[in-house]
Amino acid sequence: MAEGWHNISIPDFLFNYGGGFLRRGLGGEIIFFFQENFHIPAVVFINTCCILSYICLAWIVIKLFLKRGYALNVLILGCTLGGILINHLITFRRDYLELLLLAVTLIMYRRTDLKKWIIGGNLIMAFALLLHESTFFFSVPALIIITRIRVESLFKSIVYWLPCILVFILCCIFSGSQDALSATLERAASYAPQAFENGDTPYLLRFIGQNSGEVFKMHFSWNFSEMDIIGSVKVPRAVFTLFYYIFIPYMTVAMLMAFTSKRMSSDKICGLVGIIVFQFTCLLPMFTVLSCDIARLAIYWMMSSLLIWLVLNESEYVNMFCHSYNKIIEKTTIKIFFLWLPGRFVLTLLALCIGITFTRPSLEGLFNSSIIYYFYFGIYRMLLPFI
Repeated sequence: MAEGWHNISIPDFLFNYGGGFLRRGLGGEIIFFFQENFHIPAVVFINTCCILSYICLAWIVIKLFLKRGYALNVLILGCTLGGILINHLITFRRDYLELLLLAVTLIMYRRTDLKKWIIGGNLIMAFALLLHESTFFFSVPALIIITRIRVESLFKSIVYWLPCILVFILCCIFSGSQDALSATLERAASYAPQAFENGDTPYLLRFIGQNSGEVFKMHFSWNFSEMDIIGSVKVPRAVFTLFYYIFIPYMTVAMLMAFTSKRMSSDKICGLVGIIVFQFTCLLPMFTVLSCDIARLAIYWMMSSLLIWLVLNESEYVNMFCHSYNKIIEKTTIKIFFLWLPGRFVLTLLALCIGITFTRPSLEGLFNSSIIYYFYFGIYRMLLPFI
């Protein structure tokens, strides 16, 4: 799990406030503080935080699953906790830490009164947003809707989470500029010179100050318009991206239903599907122009949906959304999941043989990012010296 400076994702932790306030800069400042005052090397601190975040999140999720009596098989999927079976944990950067902070906030909803939850939740999520502004898309809209269950007013709910909304806007405004770039890189290089091999700027730090329109176009191209060549046929990546939009939620819900020993009520499944659709809608900017890391976005999507679903109860699923939305979700869910469902063997085979490619979805990536492929590749590497 532990990775060194050669991993392309490590420098993403080095955003800092050397050139003034900058999105994601808080994480770098914390890392530099511990290196300067406690002599903990940056790469050690980063790896330790990622590993501990994953362990804590896994413990919370597994505990909630067992408490509700749900099967754990679904957690092997690459869009849940199984992503580390394919990619190094550090490749997911702060993702599991952000989800852990959301989990803590949701658990507080159950254990504290509204006032304490709003204050504590805003502090926790503001911290998460300063680490990575993308946390907003899978957390704050959902927290606003959940708050509406208690206060019965969407306007009041939005007002309660206004601090987080303002922090997000602040991060968007201070996304970086060419003027601040040199000072930011200089500070990062002073604490982590290993990341600047041969004096080159790490790939992910090059995005500071880049034109937003060009970055949006790049992400959209990698997700949709770029061509994947299959034999002599050119197929737009949109085909595989759209496949994931269907495959990921279907496998999550189907495996949960198939492997849970007791029959799950339609209200519970409809609640989960409703949350999944809502979270996907909130994450659409990420899925289209703000990111091209399908594997990371899938984890945001499914893990945040499962956390919300596990913490709330059946009556709250209904109260989260309007009546017409619930009706549409109910009709769709019954047709897709209750008329027919693949057996456990088929679902297991699909889970093992179809993976979620990290970026630039393709036909080859469907298999090359699967659990069975990495298992086979691992055995092959062990046997290679004897062949």
